[in-house]
Amino acid sequence: MLPLAMIAEGEEVKLINIVGGRGMRRRLADLGLNPGMLIKVVRVDPQGPMIVAVKGSRIALGRGMAQKVMVDLNTENTFIGSRRHGRAHHNRVGWKSKRW
Repeated sequence: MLPLAMIAEGEEVKLINIVGGRGMRRRLADLGLNPGMLIKVVRVDPQGPMIVAVKGSRIALGRGMAQKVMVDLNTENTFIGSRRHGRAHHNRVGWKSKRW
């Protein structure tokens, strides 16, 4: 587990936790950043915000905020959705999503 700010451009990661106050967690949740979501880092600019793709939308995150978003690099066998029975829904962050 490491901060989103340390992820290279083009990498896809799974959001694990947001280390911040209630207001920050709510703000990021409103933008679609919730634990368990897959995030693709679209652009990394050392002088500006990071651009990430979440559920087909692109979001700009400042360095301070990206430092508080904890992610995991291992996204293999990750399903989005919480079905216990039957087939899970796959949603690979803005690219062709598959529904089973």
